[in-house]
Amino acid sequence: MESQIIAEHAVISTREAMADKLLQLRGLAREFDDLQATYDRVVAERKDDYEKGSVQELNFKSSLENLVTKFEDTKIILQQKIKKLENGLELLQRWQRAAEAARGWLQRLDAWLQQQDVPLAQQDALELLLQRSNQFEEEKQTYKAEIDTVESTKESILEDCDDAIAKMVQNETKSLVKRYESVTEKAFRLNEELRRGLERTEAVFRKIADMEAWLQDLEAQLPAEHECRITDSAELYQMKARFQALKDKCDDHTQQFRNLNDCSGDMLVSAGAAGAELARRVTRLNARWTHVTHGVYERYKVLAEAWHESGELRAWLTQERAWLDGSSVVVVYERYKSVPAVVSVAGCWRRRGTRAASCARG
Repeated sequence: MESQIIAEHAVISTREAMADKLLQLRGLAREFDDLQATYDRVVAERKDDYEKGSVQELNFKSSLENLVTKFEDTKIILQQKIKKLENGLELLQRWQRAAEAARGWLQRLDAWLQQQDVPLAQQDALELLLQRSNQFEEEKQTYKAEIDTVESTKESILEDCDDAIAKMVQNETKSLVKRYESVTEKAFRLNEELRRGLERTEAVFRKIADMEAWLQDLEAQLPAEHECRITDSAELYQMKARFQALKDKCDDHTQQFRNLNDCSGDMLVSAGAAGAELARRVTRLNARWTHVTHGVYERYKVLAEAWHESGELRAWLTQERAWLDGSSVVVVYERYKSVPAVVSVAGCWRRRGTRAASCARG
């Protein structure tokens, strides 16, 4: 039994090999248990004999001591080997459990990554994908702990294992760590792309909504039909000033509108057929912009031209009034002078009147 126990090498190998060795060593342990009662009885009897001083039994004293030492040492060695194999089996199982857990998670994550892209212009789809991506990012720490377990357990296994197990554990651990780093890096990049894509999409839709609200507010500021009846220059000036303010607002928003169209256009090119909802919103916004701002610019143009023409008319009337006032002074002053002078003034009046009429017609 001693030779058999010593011959058994308790090193970490395959689970099957360690299980077989454990079965054999536990069988030997049961044999030791069966021998224990006989051993105890023999030791007690022989001890009593040589303690009584029997010459014959005293001759066996040395042999008994050797038996006790060998029995106890062999039993200790057997228990140590059993314990070592049990620990080795537990280490290997722990390494395999951690590796399988990490490998399974990486397989699920990698399969999900292979199926995904960044669906720009699709807000609901982006939110769902980002939510799932965030779940994987949260799980990453859990499976990083499994990878750490794989690496630390590998070091313990390498302390006492056969060459085949050492090679297998080292290669698989290295491959698993490399795959973990590669797949989680891809997952992180996709998470960032999804986050930025959602931010861009939300920003475009938000800006479209803001522009639509601004156009609605601008349209509400347009004068009603009854306010557009203009009867004098003061009302004309007020209406022109009102549309000037509306035109300035349109001018201020024109570049913003163009930028929004450019941004939406770029997103639609990237999204392709998936950007149908954004295309519909952009088309509706463009039609709304054209309808509202065109009305403002056209009515302002009419009012500006009317104000310009009325200004020319006012200037002409002022000029004529000044001439008429001057002519009246001349007539009064020359009343008592010679008739030819009066006739001359009248001629000038007639000529002036002809010119004024001509200007009026013009």
